[in-house]
Amino acid sequence: MHIQHTHIIGRTTLTLTAIQQHTAIHLHYIYLLDPAGSCWILLDPAGSYWILLDPAGPCWILLDPTGSCWTLLDPAGSCWTLLDPGPVIAGSYFGLVFLLISGTVDPWRRLYNARDLQYVKEYKPGNKDIKHVRILLYGPNGAGKSSFIKSVSSVIRGRVTTPALTSDKSYSGTYETFKIREEEGNPESFCHFVFNDVMDLKDGDGISSDDIKLTLKGHVKEGYQFKPSSPLSDDDPGYNPRPSADDQVHVLVCVLSANSAEIPDSVLKKMADIREAASELGIPQMAIGTYIDSACPETKNDLKNVYKSQNLKQKVKDFSAAVGVPENYIFPVKNYSDETNIHDDVDTLILNALRQMIKLGDDFIYKM
Repeated sequence: MHIQHTHIIGRTTLTLTAIQQHTAIHLHYIYLLDPAGSCWILLDPAGSYWILLDPAGPCWILLDPTGSCWTLLDPAGSCWTLLDPGPVIAGSYFGLVFLLISGTVDPWRRLYNARDLQYVKEYKPGNKDIKHVRILLYGPNGAGKSSFIKSVSSVIRGRVTTPALTSDKSYSGTYETFKIREEEGNPESFCHFVFNDVMDLKDGDGISSDDIKLTLKGHVKEGYQFKPSSPLSDDDPGYNPRPSADDQVHVLVCVLSANSAEIPDSVLKKMADIREAASELGIPQMAIGTYIDSACPETKNDLKNVYKSQNLKQKVKDFSAAVGVPENYIFPVKNYSDETNIHDDVDTLILNALRQMIKLGDDFIYKM
């Protein structure tokens, strides 16, 4: 760990590089000054904890219990408690100046979303024979597929909508196309992308991978009721023998919960079969990780920390290893749940993932 600092009348500029994490932290900070000469540096590495470093050697950790009490822990064993972060600590000469701290941690991925909303609203397929990009969501039980579709609708319409979809039915295993209304008060105005949400993949139950393969090719008719015990056959009324380019899936999206337990091997096997079928058809694939606010305290406190969180970065690596989707095609999102108003930070993540879905689907359409 390397520390460089320059004194600026009560404030210091610090550049700290953690070699093991390959993370750079650049910030301005206020420090604790001992009249005897030692300087204690106060910095914020992630938003959840405050770390106090002594340039002379030992490291002190300042924990914020989200109240008015701050605790200084000495790795050597002693413990100091500050009841109020404002005044001088009773009985000592250490002055605590605390209110003007600011800092940033270099993110492991950056967001460029200034025009994402405009892009998804104005997008039209380059192929004149195709009206919309068809996005198929799949994943384990409880991953948040339907909630993501509803959240997209809320972002596009500028308000949290319940129900947010054009369908008035909750998902019950029926193959259904969800269109996103673009304009308030205009029931015929829809975005040029649609979602399909299939039955959950479950251990020993749920939709069969064969049915999803038929869905990818466009052979499943609107309104077909999936039957886990009886996959769709070509003599079934729900079978579409001549799918159009519009009926086919243009991008496949795996939805995983960042807060869930380990995925059962049987479900991973189904997911691998689905990915293989999509690859054979040339259909592009990506993934989204939901419930990031529940999985990571840093993100729960502030969604702006999503790409600064080493915890979520590791989650993305784990997802990639489990489902075979490259890390740069896995996007953390937070779905709207109990909110009554939309929030920019939530919208930013959803739009970032949605734009990538549309771009991948459009690339596939261009080649058809």
